[in-house]
Amino acid sequence: MKTSRPTRLARILLVALLSVLPIVGGAKVQAQIIYDAALDTLPDSQGWWYLTNPLFNANTTRSVSGGLLTVDSTTVRTEAAGFFNNSHPIRPTLDRNEGFALGWTFRMLEEIHVSSHRAGFSIIVLDQFNRGIELGFWEDSIWAQDDDPLFIKAESSAFDTTADLARYWLAMVGDTWTLTVDGQIILTGPVRDYSAFTGFPNPYVQQDFVFFGDNTSSASAKWQMGRMAWYEAGDFDFDGVVDADDLDELGRAIAGEVEGWIYDLDGDGTVDYDDARWLLEHILNTRPGDVNLDGKVDDFDLAVLQANLGQPGGWADGAVGLQGRLDLRSAFLLFEHYGYEQSTHTTIPEPGAAVMIVAIGWLGFRRSQRES
Repeated sequence: MKTSRPTRLARILLVALLSVLPIVGGAKVQAQIIYDAALDTLPDSQGWWYLTNPLFNANTTRSVSGGLLTVDSTTVRTEAAGFFNNSHPIRPTLDRNEGFALGWTFRMLEEIHVSSHRAGFSIIVLDQFNRGIELGFWEDSIWAQDDDPLFIKAESSAFDTTADLARYWLAMVGDTWTLTVDGQIILTGPVRDYSAFTGFPNPYVQQDFVFFGDNTSSASAKWQMGRMAWYEAGDFDFDGVVDADDLDELGRAIAGEVEGWIYDLDGDGTVDYDDARWLLEHILNTRPGDVNLDGKVDDFDLAVLQANLGQPGGWADGAVGLQGRLDLRSAFLLFEHYGYEQSTHTTIPEPGAAVMIVAIGWLGFRRSQRES
């Protein structure tokens, strides 16, 4: 599967990875998580500024329960309330030449607007030179704010933001931004310059800036958020761990079921199994066939594969070919790397010949049965 973003982006992002530490079952990364409702605290307890208009005695409510932040500004539509990253301890330099991406999980519960150019929930992301994009979210669509004329609804896409808690990625590379939702490209457009705005306060002169919430008196919303994070290579669900779930998602990207430049880990412009090899070797420090991701391809991995031969499944079930089933490809990949140990970086040439013959013979029989 081809990907449109520059290959230099992958190389630069991956060189910048922080302290990838292998562990059993996955690799912990120093995840750039900038808000996590699972900690059962509000964003302003995790480094964010929370501001309302009016500054005091605002009616907007916010709470955290069940791993979700819920904010409701619908009681008084003319109020505004949101979160700013000005004081956040994790505030990387946002260089569009290198490329960056912000991810979050979000669900709209209710949105009301009296202007066709305003939204009850917005996300603003500005780079190191205060250029970027502001996105508005309605119940049935997502759209971008233009800069000329200023703050007029520009490119938009119909999308049900109320359907479920979805995973959003906003990526900026060069002069283009792209929004994907659950792996599907929803909207894309040019980076904007909002510096013509002269009101107070003025967030559009901020650098390396993120805002989320209600920033208008012409709309209001009730919404939920689970997590927000800067992208770390391989951690596609931004949970702080690169594991079998991320490999399964990469398999879906290889199959064309989800899309985005974040899956092109080796930076060659194509999403394929070489990206899985890159993730395994450079992030997890292991090899194809390591079903439980413990840094070894051994009898445990072989036993899992044997137990599930011919069945549909994911990486943790032995489908190391990332094709959604345990087939000949998975068997050959495991046999190719059988005996690999992370500590020695060596591979024993092959498993017991009898086991290999039985496994491949069984799979060959299954294939002949399907084709007959």
